[in-house]
Amino acid sequence: MRPTASTCTPKRASGGETEQRLYTVAVWHETPFFTYRERAALEWTETVTRRRYARPDDVYERVRKQSAKRIVNLTLAIIAINGWNAWRFRPNGARTYKPKRRPAV
Repeated sequence: MRPTASTCTPKRASGGETEQRLYTVAVWHETPFFTYRERAALEWTETVTRRRYARPDDVYERVRKQSAKRIVNLTLAIIAINGWNAWRFRPNGARTYKPKRRPAV
């Protein structure tokens, strides 16, 4: 089953994350309580997710302070989640994406 906000939030809250951090992750750049490493990961996530933008060197420089293994794992997780979202997979395995039919030529 794919993790979702409704399934992950209670687990994270019981795992020691504060509700404040969970509820403000969408506006992480406006909050003071994320670490440098977390901010770099969130910024990298936004950069990779918004593929239409070039990968800014300054974002990569901040992320590069992590180990190569962490960067690869983070990037693969971002790609997997973006893939699930793009294809709109549901937890029960149903695929709701229906491609448009192209007119016959």
